[in-house]
Amino acid sequence: MTQWDEEGHIRSMGEAGNKPEFPECHRSRIRFLAGSGVTDGSAVWELDVTSALCEKIGSVHAISFVATTTFNERDPIEPTYVTTSSTFSGGSATLRARTWDCRCGRRPNTPFDYHVAIAYAPEEEPAPSGRAG
Repeated sequence: MTQWDEEGHIRSMGEAGNKPEFPECHRSRIRFLAGSGVTDGSAVWELDVTSALCEKIGSVHAISFVATTTFNERDPIEPTYVTTSSTFSGGSATLRARTWDCRCGRRPNTPFDYHVAIAYAPEEEPAPSGRAG
């Protein structure tokens, strides 16, 4: 899994996602993750993000998780779909993916690639102690 951070902004959007909920934007750090996975025999994949991170993150504000199924060019191509979800609390986050065939039945053992953006507030650095001088 590739991981990197960038500075960015977040804006709360209304329920439909097409209008700002508030006029203000807030500065945030964003941790990006890019990798591959394979769903299990139940067509489910789950990642505890906290255990996979190289560097700890602060309190999570939002997650965007996108995945696309992949295939071996030598195999017959069958339409396959992947749906994603995420949950977070404090500095912990979990990603989940499920794979489906074109009849909406579960499609186990399906490879996919993913890209995740996690907006978070950096943990506060401790205040320096003592006096400069």
